[in-house]
Amino acid sequence: LNKLKTDLNVERIEFNHPMQIFLQDTINIIHAKDVHDMGYTGNGQAVCVVDTGINYNHPDLSANYLGGYDVYNNDSNPMDDNGHGTHVAGIVAANGGVKGIAKNAKLVSFKVFDASGYGSEADIIKGIEWCIEHKAEYNIVAISMSLGTSSTYETYCDALFPSLGNAVNTAVNNGIAVISAT
Repeated sequence: LNKLKTDLNVERIEFNHPMQIFLQDTINIIHAKDVHDMGYTGNGQAVCVVDTGINYNHPDLSANYLGGYDVYNNDSNPMDDNGHGTHVAGIVAANGGVKGIAKNAKLVSFKVFDASGYGSEADIIKGIEWCIEHKAEYNIVAISMSLGTSSTYETYCDALFPSLGNAVNTAVNNGIAVISAT
């Protein structure tokens, strides 16, 4: 590390923060039915869920699932082996027995967490970048991330996580809303 700090070819060294998933019950809290009654259903738009993957065979999600990527297996099969990403996808765009906030939106998945719900900041950045790269292909208008660290901070994310902040800002500058639960 000391050798890298003095290497003129090294621009910056950052800690790769461990991250984990967090789960919240938001449908009732934000009155999703009221949003539907106003005509906002997500029709023609897609949300990229950066999480544990999505169980795209789930009957409430399968009709809205478009595709995605799994960083752990380096393939285009981001099947959820934890359940958290599927839950988040349901909050976003379930359209079966359960209705999500944007029930007619399409779902895209970038799997960044393992079966235990742990991953890294670097993989989350890869997920955001992948969603940006596939924006036009899937008409991605938002990225949803229900994740965080167990630490409490007293300043902005950009100051503590500059690379993650840059990725989020790049997504926003490309017209993609980034929503993070924690």
